[in-house]
Amino acid sequence: MSISEDVKEDVMLACRYGDLEDVQAFVKEHGELSLTEIRDENHNSILHMICANGHIGMHISIVIY
Repeated sequence: MSISEDVKEDVMLACRYGDLEDVQAFVKEHGELSLTEIRDENHNSILHMICANGHIGMHISIVIY
């Protein structure tokens, strides 16, 4: 099943603002590999959002998750 653009945007915003719980809920519902497919209009990934906004602890949590 395809992930809607609204859901993709929500998870990108969660990464941008450091909302680990929302990202974990997304992974639980859609699987961790789905995170690699999400890009914004500038082709930035969730990793870009996490690192560019200083959420390094979140990055480590997602990698471990």
